[in-house]
Order: sequence, then C-alpha cells, then structure tokens
Amino acid sequence: MTGCTTEEAKLNSQVTGTTLPVVHSDEMARYFFNIRDGGTIIPDFEGSGLPDVEAARQEAINSARGLLAAKPEVGEVVDGQQFLICNEDGRLLEPVRIRDVFDLPK
Repeated sequence: MTGCTTEEAKLNSQVTGTTLPVVHSDEMARYFFNIRDGGTIIPDFEGSGLPDVEAARQEAINSARGLLAAKPEVGEVVDGQQFLICNEDGRLLEPVRIRDVFDLPK
C-alpha cells in the first residue's frame, strides 16, 4: 500500500477533497539535510527515512563527498558549507561541515 505523511494527506484533502492513506513508520525516522552555504540555507523538503542519527550522519558524509567531487568541475569553493541534519520537527541534530569530512586545510 502506498501512502503519505499526515501533512501531505491534510494538504491533499484541502486541495482535492480526497483522502490519501497515511503511512506511519515506527522503524524509520525522517531526517532532513539542509545545506548551509555561507549565509544561505538550501532546505531539503523531502528528507530521507533512516534508522538513526548515525545513519543520517553517514548519509551527510556521503553526500558531502559527492558534492566535493562535483566542485572542481565548476570551480566552486566548499569552505563554509555544511549539511544541517534536522529531524521531522525541524530541530538541528548535528551539523556536518564539508571541510571536516575531507580534512581540508584551514
């Protein structure tokens, strides 16, 4: 059975007048990986279902590696960029600085 979050179901009901099934997962929490780039925050609206904060941290590290791999192609600098791991309530759980992932010189 496919479904959506409670918020998505409410929004769908308001917009279309139909009801979608709501899926509740006790196994996986949803973590959001907002990106801070200097003074700008790029929000992650989808998030990822992961078993715990450590898995979320590893996901941020893997994403940071992918981000850095793309930077030399476009000549961007990664100094000051961070993944901000947040829970479903928007609470910051852990920042992951891209600089720290790669031990870049300061």
